[in-house]
Amino acid sequence: MHRCVTKHSRRIPFTRFLMHSLTGKAAIRPRCWRGSQSFTGRVPTCKVYCSSSSSSSTETTVATTTEGLVFGQGSAGAWDSAAVGNPVVRCYMGDNEQRWYMWYSGNSSPLSNLVGVSAAAGSVGVAVSSDGINWLRSEGLVEGRRGADKADDVGLTLQPNSDNWWTLDTCHLAVSDVQVLSNSSVSSGVGVYWMFYSGGDFEAVQVPDGLPGAPAGTAVEGLRMRPGLAMSQDGRNWARIEADHHTGALFDVGESGQWDSLFIGHPQVLAAGPRDMRLYYHSYDSSARKFKIGIANGKDGFNWRKGGPVFSGGQAGDFDEAGAAACHVVSC
Repeated sequence: MHRCVTKHSRRIPFTRFLMHSLTGKAAIRPRCWRGSQSFTGRVPTCKVYCSSSSSSSTETTVATTTEGLVFGQGSAGAWDSAAVGNPVVRCYMGDNEQRWYMWYSGNSSPLSNLVGVSAAAGSVGVAVSSDGINWLRSEGLVEGRRGADKADDVGLTLQPNSDNWWTLDTCHLAVSDVQVLSNSSVSSGVGVYWMFYSGGDFEAVQVPDGLPGAPAGTAVEGLRMRPGLAMSQDGRNWARIEADHHTGALFDVGESGQWDSLFIGHPQVLAAGPRDMRLYYHSYDSSARKFKIGIANGKDGFNWRKGGPVFSGGQAGDFDEAGAAACHVVSC
């Protein structure tokens, strides 16, 4: 049985989930982030300069321009002041307007030893826009507004779980996919927002050789990531769904020696047909010293069966010789 867990640790059956809603607390009003004030519609530009390298290390200096930037770090004191990333953008068409939503990850204190794996991991927030360029965001929590004011209710919407020490996301979480799934895809009966995310706990895990961001052998908290699921009626107030794994994760990392034994990162789901769901994720294969993308198959979004790695990037000399990660799969 799958249980719905709110931020107040109440467990409610999934069949009753649609009757419940969460409310947040915030005293900070939203503000509007405008991208380039002279936005031209051109894509962002980025220039990379590499210095000389030795057999032991390579130093890289990255210089970027802000052309095309539409969403940066939050202001000083905001929940996302140190880093933002993992944007999931959806556009919903109404009778008289477009409504854009962006769910993203952010933090106010970087997890330094995770920068090579999940730099923006921390909490999850939501911003809204009428054109996909100028975004309304908030420095604090979603307030739980009602009526006409609800449209501009934005901000921090899902934080690490501080109520249950045994869950997958006590240290951090990072969003990777948000979809509105209905009974044409799964057997839930009614369309609701599904958020798939990766969460890390405080188990200290040794960094293997070759993993970027931390020296090999370092014991790092938050590196053991597993896939999680949260649901919402409005895309703002979320309830975690506990799956059968003891941490509440949708499934576990691989056993020792398997390619995905270190973590499960960036779960992204494709509803390929009725009762045919495919979850793509990445991990770091310690023996191959390479990131790889794997697949898990399911019928209902809760129970998954791993299918192994399906893509591992290129060969030596290719641009993706270090592997592949954070994929987005679509069916055409």
